[in-house]
Amino acid sequence: MKNLKVLILLISVLFIFGQMRVYSQSIGLDTSFNQIGIKRLVLERGFDKANMILQQPDGKLMVVGIANVGIEVNIALSRLLPNGSNDMSYGKNGLILSGVLGGNNFSLGLSAALQPDGKILVCGAASNDDKTYHFMVARYDQNGALDNSFNGSGFNVIKMGSKSYANAIEIAPDGTIIIAG
Repeated sequence: MKNLKVLILLISVLFIFGQMRVYSQSIGLDTSFNQIGIKRLVLERGFDKANMILQQPDGKLMVVGIANVGIEVNIALSRLLPNGSNDMSYGKNGLILSGVLGGNNFSLGLSAALQPDGKILVCGAASNDDKTYHFMVARYDQNGALDNSFNGSGFNVIKMGSKSYANAIEIAPDGTIIIAG
């Protein structure tokens, strides 16, 4: 990999409220990333937040979080090229907004993991009413579509109480998906 980069993120402010900054090893802004070393992602109106960044084997960055879309909250997936520009071949201008439930959908992408085959696992919480949240895990293919070979729908909602959030996800060496919250 050309020039090891350290991503320093203010997790609570990456999408509309903030910026992603990329520093080189010498701790100066790396101007090869988006020409100024800073990338601001603007999604929708309202509260948007990034929760995780994954680097794919090809150097592209996957930013996973949440986006407010009208009265709903959706999982937000954004893919950036290694130079910091939006990957225009991914979704709409490098962005995919995804709700996993019908009705008044609240789907929160809180953490993510990259599978060896390039598919992206996202965990968080899902609700139809913004009052009762349950563990949620979804799998997306390399193009950002829900992978219907995963639980027949691309996602699984696990009822564990009225306010349950999956905040961490890992893939064990045997392929087992582990979520915690």
